[in-house]
Amino acid sequence: MPVDVSPDPDEGTIRRHISGPSDKTILRGEALKGDALIRARADGERLWMHHGATCSEQKPFNPKPAGLSLNLPPARPSRRRFR
Repeated sequence: MPVDVSPDPDEGTIRRHISGPSDKTILRGEALKGDALIRARADGERLWMHHGATCSEQKPFNPKPAGLSLNLPPARPSRRRFR
């Protein structure tokens, strides 16, 4: 989950979780909503912004032109396994 480098105390919605030994640190992000987000902000927790919400390099969606048909093979299921 790409997040901005610095926390954003006003608009942040992503909580960081750090675990594992110092030589193999695992960093996870948790998107907060609703009551969990309200409690985290009330507790003064440091929250980060999802980078997609602030990135100035995002390109607008480019729709397929009318009348154009694409003959693409079906998508293969991902073989990636998440831990």
